[in-house]
Amino acid sequence: MTASRVFEVWQMLPAHLRRSDTSGDLRAFIRCLQAAIDLLLAEQDRWLDIIDLRWAPEAYLDLLLADLGNPFPFALDAISKRRLASALVAMYRLKGTAQGIEQVLRFFARLEVRVVPHLAVGARLGRARLGRDFRLGSGERYHRYAFDVVMDRILTDDERRQVRWLVEYMKPAHTHLRSIVEPQPIPPPVAWQLGRGHLGRNTALHGV
Repeated sequence: MTASRVFEVWQMLPAHLRRSDTSGDLRAFIRCLQAAIDLLLAEQDRWLDIIDLRWAPEAYLDLLLADLGNPFPFALDAISKRRLASALVAMYRLKGTAQGIEQVLRFFARLEVRVVPHLAVGARLGRARLGRDFRLGSGERYHRYAFDVVMDRILTDDERRQVRWLVEYMKPAHTHLRSIVEPQPIPPPVAWQLGRGHLGRNTALHGV
């Protein structure tokens, strides 16, 4: 029992019953009941630890996630499961938003990404010039609701599959993931060939 809780069965009995127990048989019987009740109360107190994300035994974490309706099929360690259980409701609230896509990719894949609409460049009235600062889009509805996800690094094949799954789950239903944009690898430096290299033509300045 906790220090602030008193659950003494003997004290709950009517006073006249306690006074009439001259043989002590009733008190002995109540002590037997008290032992069983104390055990039940201890089990009840332990349940609070089971449903607390900070103290829940690892065996219960999957059950807690299932109770929250966890839709993510990825293998996680115990710490990540606790983090996911505490963040899952917030992820549900962000579902269908660019911010939700970015946060979920940050959580699961540790990626810093940007969600960019495919037709993000628009013509500003009085300032846009044909052929310079706006792009003529197609009349197809697909392109109107398409978007790209810009990565901060090059992904592995497994990471691309994970990113695509997460984006497809988190995106608005009427939108389409057009492409996953990764940074291009830096080409190896071109060696300067004696007698053939020309400054400004086939020479690339690069870091040491």
